[in-house]
Amino acid sequence: MQFFIPKNYFFYLCFYTGVFLVFQNYTLSAQDTGIRKIDSVLQLAATTDNPILKIDLLNSASFALIGIQTKKGLELAEEALALAEKINANKQSGDAANSMASHLMMLSVFDKAISNYLKAIDYYQKANHEKGLADIYGNLGNLYYFLGEYSTALAYQFKALPVFEKLNYKSGLANTFSGIGNIYMIQNSLDEALRFDSIALQLYQETKDSSGIALVYGNLGNIFNDKGNIELAVKVFEKAIQIYESLGVKDGLARNLSNLSTLIIGKKDYLKAYQLLKKAHQVFKEIEYTNGMILSIGNIGICHYKSYLHYDQQDSIISILPGKKSEHLEKAIQLFSQSISIAEEIQDLESIKYFTNVLTELYNRTDQKEKAYPVFKKYVAAKDSLNNIESKKQIQKLITEREVALKDKQIELDKLAVEKKRNERLYFLIGLALMAISLLFIYRNFKNQKKSNLVLEKLNAQIGATNAELASKNDDLTSTLVTLKQTQEQLIFTEKQKENAFLRSKISQDIHDDISSGLTKISWLAETLKAKSANTSDSSLIDRINNFSREAVIKLGEIIWSTNPERDNLPSLLTYMRSFLNKFFEDSQITCNIQFPDPIPELPINPELRRNIFLVFKEALHNTFKYSKASKLDVHFSCENYIFQLSLKDNGIGFEEGSLQGSGNGLRNMERRMQAIGGSVQITSVLGKGTQILFTGKLFA
Repeated sequence: MQFFIPKNYFFYLCFYTGVFLVFQNYTLSAQDTGIRKIDSVLQLAATTDNPILKIDLLNSASFALIGIQTKKGLELAEEALALAEKINANKQSGDAANSMASHLMMLSVFDKAISNYLKAIDYYQKANHEKGLADIYGNLGNLYYFLGEYSTALAYQFKALPVFEKLNYKSGLANTFSGIGNIYMIQNSLDEALRFDSIALQLYQETKDSSGIALVYGNLGNIFNDKGNIELAVKVFEKAIQIYESLGVKDGLARNLSNLSTLIIGKKDYLKAYQLLKKAHQVFKEIEYTNGMILSIGNIGICHYKSYLHYDQQDSIISILPGKKSEHLEKAIQLFSQSISIAEEIQDLESIKYFTNVLTELYNRTDQKEKAYPVFKKYVAAKDSLNNIESKKQIQKLITEREVALKDKQIELDKLAVEKKRNERLYFLIGLALMAISLLFIYRNFKNQKKSNLVLEKLNAQIGATNAELASKNDDLTSTLVTLKQTQEQLIFTEKQKENAFLRSKISQDIHDDISSGLTKISWLAETLKAKSANTSDSSLIDRINNFSREAVIKLGEIIWSTNPERDNLPSLLTYMRSFLNKFFEDSQITCNIQFPDPIPELPINPELRRNIFLVFKEALHNTFKYSKASKLDVHFSCENYIFQLSLKDNGIGFEEGSLQGSGNGLRNMERRMQAIGGSVQITSVLGKGTQILFTGKLFA
């Protein structure tokens, strides 16, 4: 006779542990943070205006309440799902459905749990959330394992494995391998169970997950026990107990103490088994786990009963409890009766059946037939009830399987119908778009052709008269442009070589002395020519030449500044930025508030860094002027420990994040330039309140 550990007890532990492992890395852990932490999260959810944040907080609190406050956790998940579905937040909808299913599992409402898990899969597929899908597959594996449908459970666990492997998510892999090991163990495929639990143990050790390590040690203890390797089973159970004690995980500690005691009783060391069970009973009592208390009380009674039976057979192998033989018999009867009484209160039929059977045997052995009969009647009643329950379970199982199959089929049909409607709508819109584009293209070509004919007639008359006069001027302009191109190529070449400071200085001086003065001279000559020419069309062309020359002079000024090595310092950069800012908004309605350090630190900076900071600053000013409709712009620059922050904040119209105006090239250019110098750009905007652009990076020479 060995200690009693009922099948349902083992199932419950494996199921609950599986659910815990799946969600142990979520935002909150009720075991770690407590109910107060959950309440604070719910308060934050009640006050936030961000719908996604609110849903995430509700889901976090719901997950944290699994196994603690199931009703409240289910209500939070239902609220989160309703909000998420309202705004089509697929990932958050999947989280909520996942949480609902897990709470329903704890309530043993398995058909609804399966339905919600399948719903979560659909949402996660739409959101392309692979980790969520793998978690659901693992949860379904645990659920079908609990229902005794081991082939289906294995299929879901093996479906989760490749996803976790793709994500290189070791915690998920470890949980899945452990779940597969449990399934093989209950199927008595001990070698396979040992193989998968060994892999899980290695992964838990790599991730330093002490709770997972202890869980696998407990599983290995059961496997080694079933394989007949008692000594090795004892060792791994003791390791599990040691880890659970250090972690303060009481349910794991009590479970492994009970399991270890079953091995010790097999070795006939009833005294040590008694000590282990006393400790297990105390822990079960602390965590208020009634089923565990029933088992520990009844199995302590078996220790006394065994001591009574072997009282006159003591040797070096058998170790009984101290006390008189009659005392052991009385104590065994008392403890069996106590465990049966508690089991009857909570209708634990497995415990009633087992301990009434043991007590009947005791009364028969000790010639107390009149006491044996009423106890035997309880045994028969419990046995019949269990048989009836098992029959009902089989019927319910068949009903559940059919309902799930029908729901799966309906979900598939619904998905196909939605996909068909989506495709029909898409094809219709594409057809309309193509038709509109075709009509627009035809109309535009007609208008352009008509305009082109008129313009060509006028231009042909003017071209002949102006070609001769412009020929000489074109020669001068061509010569200047060639010089500019050659200088630009020389600049690029020298920058790519070494950015020699002496050469950069010489180029800067040459541009200033030769090209800039040449462009200025071209501008002056154009003004002179304009004054002498009476032809209106010629004047327009000369104005364009003049404007292009002036713009080239301004741009060359920027190039001269950026290439001058004497400007490779922070004061020069901020001074130039201040000057550029004042000129940029000189004729605008935007008032600028500049906050630069005073005094400015004398820090040398890399020329490429200086150039990129100025260019993103310039791009940001351009966007503010063009789009913000602001009346005020605050520009702030700070530097601490070589980390700089450049902030531009306006009081303009703002925009909804994710809907930037224009093509977005400006933002991409700013991001690309900041990435090139190891920095970042962050844009924050509130519709109707303005926009802030924040550049952050590290100054380096």
